[in-house]
Amino acid sequence: MSTGKIKKSLFLCSLFTLTSFNANASEQKSLRETEVFTASKNITYAFVTNYNTSPGSVSSCIVNKDGTLTNCVATAQGLPGYYRINFDDNNNAYITSVGTNSVSYCPVTYNGFLPACVAAGATGLSGAVGTVLYKNYAFITSQIGNTINVCNQTPNGTLGNCRIAVSGMNVPEQIGIHNGFAYIPNIGNNTVSVCNINNSFVTNCATTGTGFNAPEQVAFNNNFAYVLNWNTSSVSLCNANSDGTLANCNITALGFAGPRGISFYNKYAYITNMNDNTVSVCSIQDNGTLTDCGSTGYGFTSPSSIAIYTP
Repeated sequence: MSTGKIKKSLFLCSLFTLTSFNANASEQKSLRETEVFTASKNITYAFVTNYNTSPGSVSSCIVNKDGTLTNCVATAQGLPGYYRINFDDNNNAYITSVGTNSVSYCPVTYNGFLPACVAAGATGLSGAVGTVLYKNYAFITSQIGNTINVCNQTPNGTLGNCRIAVSGMNVPEQIGIHNGFAYIPNIGNNTVSVCNINNSFVTNCATTGTGFNAPEQVAFNNNFAYVLNWNTSSVSLCNANSDGTLANCNITALGFAGPRGISFYNKYAYITNMNDNTVSVCSIQDNGTLTDCGSTGYGFTSPSSIAIYTP
């Protein structure tokens, strides 16, 4: 399997940006705020959590058709230690805060802002680090308790009736769900757990895949699984089999700087580099390998996760 080296080159700006690359952040934010969208314009945004800011913040960037991120501005300024962000299917973002062991709920506007974040109401967590929304349930990794918690998602977006879905993880990080299976990276023992998931029930957990090193996230694009390896600053590529197992895992790209979050848009993969305040974008080949990686976007501070979303 080929390896895509990081090139550390910045792409040219796309014609699809709302303002020039050289405009300062306050000017960009003003332009975004005054461009009031009352309906979806099918603009896709990348939301990047900035972990080392006080108060916590999320950068909102426009995702261009050439894969670049531009017009990055701060939004969702609030709780300390914003760590990971994920979306449901109804224009709602959910953000875990390590500093407060909580989950925030933020409706997203059509111009890509998260202006009204409030406590989602999740209780009983023990070191909340990651969350994913699935069939009106929120699954939350609790790193101190080594558990996966599940909460009911109410019609107004809040979370309630939280309880432990499964225990026995080993310092779990960002949970992912694919084809009815939950995947939990365990940075404590360099493994990935796969579990059956049926509504709110998580059962029959077992390890799957090999060769991981402090795995931070498992994410899926088509039938390929991508696992971020914190200790080696690399990405593993695996085949995602129909029985839930991960097979033929190999390094597909290295040279990152503390990769902690990954997301996809068309033929591009976006990876946050927590150690050098950048986001990498890589081309995805037909065989799933990542190539031609370079930096894109700007204004990040310890970026810990990324979510691509079109409101």
